[in-house]
Amino acid sequence: MDTLTTILFDLDGTLLPMDLELFQELYFKSLSREFSDLMDPRKLGGLVWECTIEMVKDKSPRTNREVFMEAMGRRVGHEQVPEYERRFMEYYGSNFDYVKGATYASAPMKEAVSILKESGYTLAIATNPVFPEAAVLRRIEWAGLSRDDFQLVTNFDNSHYCKPNLEYYEEILKALGKSAEECMMVGNDELEDMVPKALGMKTYLVTDNLVPGEIKGPEPDFKGTSADFLGFIKSSIGSLQ
Repeated sequence: MDTLTTILFDLDGTLLPMDLELFQELYFKSLSREFSDLMDPRKLGGLVWECTIEMVKDKSPRTNREVFMEAMGRRVGHEQVPEYERRFMEYYGSNFDYVKGATYASAPMKEAVSILKESGYTLAIATNPVFPEAAVLRRIEWAGLSRDDFQLVTNFDNSHYCKPNLEYYEEILKALGKSAEECMMVGNDELEDMVPKALGMKTYLVTDNLVPGEIKGPEPDFKGTSADFLGFIKSSIGSLQ
C-alpha cells in the first residue's frame, strides 16, 4: 500500500451511525417549529430540500452558505433571509439535540480514530458540507469525539462544493496541503464517499449503514463493517506510515 499520512472520515452513517429515516423525521419536525409563524410546517421540508439540491449542484466560487441562502431568498423573499438565517442558527445551537435520538456512537470507529490520532495521522471530517459548523460539531460530539481530533471539519461556511463533486475533495486536499495519494477516504456512501478514488485516493467503504445508490462511484479499495475497519487499522498501522 502507498504511504498514507491522512485519513478523511465521513460523519453521518460512518463515525456517527444513525437511523436515517428517523433522523430526517425528527429533524424536520423539530426544525419546522422554529418557523411555524413564517411558514406552513408541512412546506418547510420541501423548501430546505430544494435549496440543498441547488447547493449540491452549484460550482460557483460562492460558499455553500451563500448559495443556500440565495436560493432560499428566491423562494421566501430576500428581505426574509436574515430572519430565516437567524432562526436556523439558533436551532442548531439548541433544539438540534432533538434528533440525537436517531443516532448512536460507534465504539469501533471511536477506537480507530484514537489509534490513528495517537499514531500521528492527519485526520479530517469530510462530511457533506450542507450544514453550518454548529450542527457538524454537535454531531461530532454525539459520536463521542472532539473537534480537536481533526485538523479540518468541512461545513457550509468553509466549503464551496458538495459531494459527490470532485472539486469538494480537491478543496480539502488544498486546505490540508496533501496530495491525493497520501489520503484515504472512509465513508458509507457508494457514490459520494468513493468518488475521490478518481483523484488517486484510497477508499474504504464502511457497510454498517451503507447508502447504496443507483449511480455508484469507483469500486472501493477496501470494504467492511466498522469492526472490520478497526481491525484493518490495527493490522495495517505500521504499513500505513
